[in-house]
Amino acid sequence: MNTNTNRFSENVTAYDKNGNIKTLQRYGQTAASSYGLIDNLTYTLNGNQLTRVDDAVTASAYNGGFEFKDGVKQANEYVYDANGNLTKDLNKGISDITYNVLNLPTGVTFASGGFIQYGYTADGIKRRMMYKEADGSGNLVPTVYCCYVGYETGVAKLLLTEEGYVTLSDKKYHYYLQDHQGNNRVVLSSSGAVEEANHYYPFGGVFASSGNVQPYKYNGKEYDGKKGLNLYDYGARMYDAALGRFTTVDPSAENYFNTSLYAYCGNNPINRIDLDGLLLARILIYKVL
Repeated sequence: MNTNTNRFSENVTAYDKNGNIKTLQRYGQTAASSYGLIDNLTYTLNGNQLTRVDDAVTASAYNGGFEFKDGVKQANEYVYDANGNLTKDLNKGISDITYNVLNLPTGVTFASGGFIQYGYTADGIKRRMMYKEADGSGNLVPTVYCCYVGYETGVAKLLLTEEGYVTLSDKKYHYYLQDHQGNNRVVLSSSGAVEEANHYYPFGGVFASSGNVQPYKYNGKEYDGKKGLNLYDYGARMYDAALGRFTTVDPSAENYFNTSLYAYCGNNPINRIDLDGLLLARILIYKVL
């Protein structure tokens, strides 16, 4: 019998009294045929706000696999504004994040150059995203969301459907196979061929995948990996799966006074999902006899 214990797992080993994660261990692939500890994280907090993360594991995950990137070693690696919104993440090289009156991010600036900009409707629905690479070209690459159609550089690319999406360049359908949490595990072509397959850690990191044909992954949320941002867009908030924390305060915090304002799913990602960054939902699985 082949024993695969702890090949891919996440273990939260300590919380503080507010329900913030204090220590987290993550196991994954360390070499072509080896597996082991890839993250051994210690969180430093000021109240509910994260100020620093230290990783005791110095080696990197194999072949660019999912892990926490410990980019700097200093006292204040994370900075927040007066509303509790994250404005700097030095481990990701983010030097500034600006927000609108709804506490939604409008701009992300990277210390290495380049930026990402977001635009919203008056009620907070994302309609535009533009990013510029740090190559000095000055070219903006816009993505526009119009109802269920996504445009890139003015060209319609995707039409989202309840079952998946249509690539408008060739007018072909693609279908999601989802698990009980709404995670997109497999993307199928209209002929039934597997185009993408994803396997997730409990807090949402993709530890193994084949293909990367579309951005909607964990809980069916859009994953923004541009320039190393590596956040899921839940609508009301952005989520960092490497840390198991949202980047801003829960807008419905008065309903969840017994846990941290930044915690994901009340730190229970196995039995709960977050629908939009505002509301927890318990997963109910029924056995039919």
